[in-house]
Amino acid sequence: MPGFLYFLPTNAPAVSPIDMKAWGLDYAVEGRLTACGCTNGPKHLSGFTVADEQRVPVAQIGYYADRQTWFEMDVRQGDGPQPWVGYYTDDPPKSGRLCRAMSLPGHQVRLNDGNEWLVPVAIEINDGGGQIGMFCALPATAECDGKGGLRPGAIDPRYARLWELACEYWDVKRGASLEGNKLTMDYDNWIGAGVEAVAANYVVGRWEMTSCLQAFTEATAAAVLDAVIDWPKVIQMAEKKMTDLASSNTADGQKG
Repeated sequence: MPGFLYFLPTNAPAVSPIDMKAWGLDYAVEGRLTACGCTNGPKHLSGFTVADEQRVPVAQIGYYADRQTWFEMDVRQGDGPQPWVGYYTDDPPKSGRLCRAMSLPGHQVRLNDGNEWLVPVAIEINDGGGQIGMFCALPATAECDGKGGLRPGAIDPRYARLWELACEYWDVKRGASLEGNKLTMDYDNWIGAGVEAVAANYVVGRWEMTSCLQAFTEATAAAVLDAVIDWPKVIQMAEKKMTDLASSNTADGQKG
């Protein structure tokens, strides 16, 4: 089950990781980049089919129209052609092949592609003496205090955006729950936030998770964002309190 392939329509003699950033694809490669020249790619364009060797065997890095599915992306800034993302039609990428080298702990969520994805927890919930407590579960960089001692500093820049998404969704989710209203968000922001959350642990972007894998619906986006704010634990805690209360009432009735 290989990962994703990318096609760069270019007349350049070679492609490097720096070029991937210029194409808006710097997120797509963590390991060694391999590029295969192609004179008849999507829409008969010339360029390079590229992939991360950690995710696609070298022998499978190439453009084979009859065996692959391709989508033209819209991720490159400025004028000029856009890159393409593709995969082997009979063997779409699975979550296990797309994991980042370092993954954050979280909740397993089954998305619309039928696979389980590890969604990182950004806001962790605990039960502090009957009151719900919440704190940041994301890695923080160390910094020196005024006396040269060490202390946790700011959130690791790689996860700063994930923290923003978590805080925004927490406010929306908690507000809807307190007021008894249906949770509503702008569709693009909702799905986009879900994709970004998954991308913290996987080498994917919007095109890979939506057009290619069709992994997101409004329901799966909600499940992902619930996982980011540890909402499954909130539900678990509420259910436990209800069970404890019912047991206590039963015990009091028996005493009476």
